[in-house]
Amino acid sequence: MNSNPRLTNLISELRSKIEIFQSKKLGEQNTKAALIEPILQALGWDTMDPDEVFREFKNNNPSSNPVDYALKIHRETKLLIEAKGIGEDLDDRKWIEQVVGYAAIADVRWCILTDGNTWKFVNSKAPGKVNDRIFKEVRISSCIADDQVEAAVRMLMHISRDNMKDGNLDNLWKIDRTDRRVQATLHELIQSRDKKLVSLLSKKSEVLTPKEVAESLRRLDVNISVPEFYREETSPPPPVPKRKITVIDQKKTVVITGVPEEISLTDSWTRTKPSEMILPYSSQKVSANNTWKHVYVSVCKAIYEKHPSSLKSLLENQNFSSILKADKNACKEPKQIADGIFAETLASADTLRSFVKRLFEHFGLPPSSLKVWAVQLPEKE
Repeated sequence: MNSNPRLTNLISELRSKIEIFQSKKLGEQNTKAALIEPILQALGWDTMDPDEVFREFKNNNPSSNPVDYALKIHRETKLLIEAKGIGEDLDDRKWIEQVVGYAAIADVRWCILTDGNTWKFVNSKAPGKVNDRIFKEVRISSCIADDQVEAAVRMLMHISRDNMKDGNLDNLWKIDRTDRRVQATLHELIQSRDKKLVSLLSKKSEVLTPKEVAESLRRLDVNISVPEFYREETSPPPPVPKRKITVIDQKKTVVITGVPEEISLTDSWTRTKPSEMILPYSSQKVSANNTWKHVYVSVCKAIYEKHPSSLKSLLENQNFSSILKADKNACKEPKQIADGIFAETLASADTLRSFVKRLFEHFGLPPSSLKVWAVQLPEKE
C-alpha cells in the first residue's frame, strides 16, 4: 500500500482537534465538514463532484431513508458512508443495522460507519450476525505514536479511490478470513496435542521424544494472533535512477546519477527527468517513465477519465487547438488519449508544462493536484 503523506499529516492535525470538537458537540453536518470530508479528499475522492461523491443517496428509491454518502467510480457505487455527529455511540446495534440495511438495498458490499473519529469498516454481505460484519476499526484520537498513525493510514488507504477501484478491500477481507481459519486450526492442533504435529516437532528437534514434545505443548502458552492491521511486505528501496547518455561522435558514455526531488508546475522542467508522479484525482504514486511527454499524456488521460465530455469539448476550443486534436494526422507526434482525442507531444519540457497548466486552469485544478519527482540533469559542457 503506497504511503499518503497528506493523509498522515491530516490525521495528526485532526487528532489534536477531535477532543475540542467532542466537547462542543458539533452535530452531524459540522462533523462531515470538519472531519469526514477532509479525509475523503486526502483519499483521492472529489467531494465537489456528485458523480463521484453523492450526498443523501437513496438508490432511486424515494421512500427509503438516505445514506449520507455514496462513493462512485464510473457511476458504479463502490462504498456507502453513514455519518454521525462526533461522540455518538457507534457501538449501538441500531447504527450497524441501519448501514447494513442501506447496503442491502443498494447491493453494495462495503460500508463505513463513522463519526469522523471512529471509522468502522462493515462488510454488509458477510455471513453471521450483524455485529460479525464489522471488519476493522480505526480511531483517529488513539493515533498518538508514529506506528499508530501509520497503521491508521494503511487501513484508511484501503478505501481510497484507487484502491476501491481495484477491489483492494475485498482482497484484504479474504486474507483476514484465511488467517483466522489458520489461526483456529493451529490452536486446535496445539491444544489437542495432535499426534502428527507432535511427531513432526519431535523429528524436527532431532533430540526430543514425542512424549517430551506433548508435555511441552501442554505447558506452553502459545499465542498465535492475527494482526489488527496488516503491514505489507517491505520491499527494498528503488535503485537510484540513472540516465545513460551516449555521445556517438565523441565516443564516450556519460552516466548521470541523482536522487529524485519533488518538482511542481511553478518550477522549470528543463534539464530534468521525471521518475515518479501522483496524478490528479489519485493518491497513488506511479512511474513517470522518465519522460515529460508521459507525464503530460497521463494528466490528459486522468482528466478524461474524470470529465470525458468536458475534455472532448476542448477539441472545438481554439485555446486548446495546439494541444488536443481530433485528427491523429494533424499532430506531429500524436499520443492517443481516447477515441478521437490525440495529444500533441512534440514539445519541450517547459512547453509541456505550460500545456498542463492550461488544462489545470480550465478544469479548476490546483497546481498541487500533480506531484512529480524528477532527477536534475547536469548542465551541458
